[in-house]
Amino acid sequence: MSEITEQNKGFSKEDEIILSPTQQIIVKFKNNRLAMFGFWLFAIIVTIVVVTHFYTKFTGYDFAATDAALRNLPPSWEHPFGTDRYGRNTFVRVLEGGWISLQVGFLSTILSVTIGVSLGSIAGYFGGKIDSIIMRLVEVVASFPFLALAFTISSIFRDRPAQFRLFVIIGILGCIRWTGLARIVRGQILSLREKEFILATKALGIKKRNQITRHLIPNVLAMVVVSGTLTFAAAILGEAFLSFLNLSVTEPIPTWGALLSRAAQNSTGLRTFWWIWVFPGTMLFMFIMSVNLVGEGLREAIDPKAEIITKKQRKAAKERRKAEKKAARQVKLASKGGV
Repeated sequence: MSEITEQNKGFSKEDEIILSPTQQIIVKFKNNRLAMFGFWLFAIIVTIVVVTHFYTKFTGYDFAATDAALRNLPPSWEHPFGTDRYGRNTFVRVLEGGWISLQVGFLSTILSVTIGVSLGSIAGYFGGKIDSIIMRLVEVVASFPFLALAFTISSIFRDRPAQFRLFVIIGILGCIRWTGLARIVRGQILSLREKEFILATKALGIKKRNQITRHLIPNVLAMVVVSGTLTFAAAILGEAFLSFLNLSVTEPIPTWGALLSRAAQNSTGLRTFWWIWVFPGTMLFMFIMSVNLVGEGLREAIDPKAEIITKKQRKAAKERRKAEKKAARQVKLASKGGV
């Protein structure tokens, strides 16, 4: 008994904890400093945008109101982001501009992920003619020229209400950007459907629908999550691009792309009234960067081969480097003294 106690003397209760795959992913993600920076930056921007939206909604803020006496004022305490050529407060417009991007990003990502996972899993599981039909559909959709399609549809619905045009943009982005995810899911399902656990579900007589939804799709969720973050960032950029071309919602509703488009209409204004484009451009850049950092962190956390570098390990490595430098300096001084 004493020998067992002596052998276990160097172990703590933390060493006895067995982490589930989900817990391992969380631990890896938390110990990725860039991923955590992106996560908190994303959370801060989303919180600010949501709070601003509800503030303007409940206070009845008028985005169409103009004031000629406040035209093109530089940033100040009263107007932190300055004012535009119509005398409107750029601060509120920039923060509110993210609300449209959030709606487009989340809703179009949900739509594209749903279509991509559904069709990809069906194609991979059934194979044969069903697989061929779905893959030909993927090739056809992937061949659609996004810009030409957006121009056409946006022109058709230009006179419709802003909320309707917003859902049109969401539909365009969601129905075009699912093809890559469908290919990824199909490839994963093809490799999983011959595994022992799927053969066991077939032997037990489990319905095909349940085999796909309860056994195959959960095993590809890691790739779906990573692809979803990239799709989310691409959707926001796509909406900003369409707004820049005046194909998304129009004035007085602000969006980051529309604010940049208004600033780009006059080259003199770009040089003189820099605050009109710097602040919406910076918000768009920081938001896209945060989403990409989170996506990269999730990819590394989900990868089973990736190593976990904890804060203690980083601290120990830093102290070890300091000790090595100190020892090197001492050796150098000793060698000089000997000479």
